[in-house]
This record gives sequence, structure tokens and C-alpha cells, in this order.
Amino acid sequence: MVRRAVAGLVLSSVFACGGGGGGPAAGDAPPSLLEQCEAVDRAFEQLIAAADHACAGAADCTIVGATARCGCDAWLGDRCEGDPISVAGRAAIETQLAGYRAEWDQLGCARAPDVPRVCDCGPAIIDCVADRCVVVNAVSCFIDAGVVGAP
Repeated sequence: MVRRAVAGLVLSSVFACGGGGGGPAAGDAPPSLLEQCEAVDRAFEQLIAAADHACAGAADCTIVGATARCGCDAWLGDRCEGDPISVAGRAAIETQLAGYRAEWDQLGCARAPDVPRVCDCGPAIIDCVADRCVVVNAVSCFIDAGVVGAP
């Protein structure tokens, strides 16, 4: 329910054109697929930024987002390898995360034209540093697989 309200707020802000109706003014084009994908991504990033990132050890941390990996896709979130948050933080927003992921997938954002993509973005290695979940390293799809720089 909260996710729908947030998504509705995001989409209404995308469609708002300063007219009285809250929708596109006559003659204005609806938002492009790129704009819709960017709106979902911004809302997702704001949700993650506000989530709990506190930890006592690495086991308290997890990754959200990260659709890119090594498949030359666009990603959902701030970092292509994933955004670190606490396990408790993820549990508190799991329904909202699933809603944004479903919207992202329904729009086809991972392969949408003009949405930035990356091919070399392996999974993140996360840890708890100074009581906060952080990415400490990202795995290269090509170098770590021996594709680039191999003798």
C-alpha cells in the first residue's frame, strides 16, 4: 500500500505539468520510457538512501538492486553491483522493493533504449565498516573470468 502511494506520487510528479488536472496538459506528450524508468530508479534510490544501513558485522548486510551483473543490462539503484543495506533495513522495505522491481521489469527498463547499461559489473563484495554496510569491492565480469588481460 505504501509502495503504491510512493509510486503514485512519483508518477504524478512525472506527469505533472503545472496544469490544473495533474495529468499532461493538452498537446504534451506522456513521459518517454526513459523518463518512466528514471522515475522508478530515483524512487528506488530514495527508498534505499532512507533505509537502515547499520550493522555490527558483515552478516548484518545485504545487497538490493543490481540487475546489471554481467549481462549488459541497465540496473536498478545507485550502483550497478548493488546497493548495500542492513538485513533489518531490507526486511522493513521488502514490499516496496518488490514493487519497484516489478514496475522496473514491467516497463522493460533493463533493456530499454537509451537507458544506460553496463556489461562489466559483477556482484559486490560487502562488509560492515564503521558500523555501516558498504561495498568494499566489485567483481569484474571480464578480468575475474580471465577474458581481459589473460596471457
